[in-house]
Amino acid sequence: MKAKIYPTEKVSEVAKALSEAPVLPPKYVAHEEAISLLKKHIKELHEKKHYDARDIVKILKENGIRTTLKEVRDLLASLPAPKSEK
Repeated sequence: MKAKIYPTEKVSEVAKALSEAPVLPPKYVAHEEAISLLKKHIKELHEKKHYDARDIVKILKENGIRTTLKEVRDLLASLPAPKSEK
């Protein structure tokens, strides 16, 4: 097999282009970060739309976020209680 030879100018251009490339956003988010991003929506589902923890877990699983019932219950318990309207 013959070794490939590249021109020095071309290699330096490619190296410069690679070093100046912008940082791409990650394709995946950690589980904890995903749950923290969805915390507001989970709270809304529970308080305003009257979904219970099991329904919320089912919706999350249908959309590819694997979580446990205990995790959602703990999240709901940690959220501040809704203010009573007068």
